[in-house]
Amino acid sequence: MRTTTRRRRLAAALATVAATAVVTLASPVPSYADDTDTSSDSQVSQQQYQDLNDVVQKYHPLGVYTADDGSLTMVALPADTPPADENQLESEFPAGMDNVRGYISQFTQADLDQLVNTVSAKQWNADADQYTVGVSYDAKQDEVLVNTDAPDSVTQSLLDAYPDKIEVEQNRFEETANRFDSGSPYYGGMATLNTSDNSQCTSGVAVQNVWTGQRSLVTAGHCGNDGDRFVNRHTDNGWGSFVGTVRGVIKELDAEELRGSQFRGRIWTGGTTYSQSTKDVQSVQQVFPGLQVCVSGSVSMNHCGHPVTNTNYTFTPRSTRGTWISGGNGFTFDQGGRVVGNGWIPGGFTVPGDSGAPVYTQDGTAHIAGINSARLWNTHNCGCWTMVGVKMGPILQAEDADLVHGYDN
Repeated sequence: MRTTTRRRRLAAALATVAATAVVTLASPVPSYADDTDTSSDSQVSQQQYQDLNDVVQKYHPLGVYTADDGSLTMVALPADTPPADENQLESEFPAGMDNVRGYISQFTQADLDQLVNTVSAKQWNADADQYTVGVSYDAKQDEVLVNTDAPDSVTQSLLDAYPDKIEVEQNRFEETANRFDSGSPYYGGMATLNTSDNSQCTSGVAVQNVWTGQRSLVTAGHCGNDGDRFVNRHTDNGWGSFVGTVRGVIKELDAEELRGSQFRGRIWTGGTTYSQSTKDVQSVQQVFPGLQVCVSGSVSMNHCGHPVTNTNYTFTPRSTRGTWISGGNGFTFDQGGRVVGNGWIPGGFTVPGDSGAPVYTQDGTAHIAGINSARLWNTHNCGCWTMVGVKMGPILQAEDADLVHGYDN
């Protein structure tokens, strides 16, 4: 009986409004406001909102929805609210606030807390922990709203488990922590800038000396000379925070270390500028022909499906900094692509600024095959871009180092 009442009231309230923003009941006064009243077109004053907030809090609402234009406010009470309290609440709404509707939710507070905690724990799909998830109660729809950058293939299991209780909204999160706006401890796959000449590169992976325990961040050797200072590169190519100073260039492996900050065993893996996706570093990946690898550059972003084509590549570029790849310690991986219908969609490829980027395989974590060095247009085999990497094993051997793993403190 009460469920029917709740649905009827909810439907009636929704029929009167088109706006869809969820805010707290006590609407904040804009920072530019002065002492004058800042009422909306509905002529509801800030004092009336404050009075309403004082009333509804006595009945422990699950949430409150207010339309942007003030045309509707909805108060959701827990499912176990006594009928007397529901009626009393409505009688106490402030005078002049004809735009307020109260209803009984399908959730108790305990139900809602449990569901929010379940969604936040990200155990509902094996890949859920690779994505950002925001959870809130939507008092307009009487559902738990999940904001996430996870694809439908990941979120469908959540919808199947909680029909009529969950709404999923795919969003792009744009918080400060991403490969272009990072802070210590730093990850691989980060956008970097050499302050000596403003040249762009990408950090590779964190390593740790086996004797001293000192950590450093590996990148391509042609990105800088000993003593050059690197900073995090912002999206506008502006200087960010200090990352490290070049120490120990390994010219014959086109690799070098950045030291002077804290580094962690993770890599950025997002496919868009503001993505926060990362993966823990798990192990070194041995390369072999046909192995499908990913590369996470700061210009071309993250892309996968690249088949390794050569595992003993020697590379002597025309480099102003005099680095090369000797002794077959390089490997190549093609652009690749995929068949769609009767056509072919080419895969991604690295571009200038991606030098040093981690090349890896994935299974929820990252297994590092090496770092990106260069690319060439391959007319001999595929008529596509072929990329050149340096194997991770020889770099670690030359530096007397191990990978810093995601589980390392």
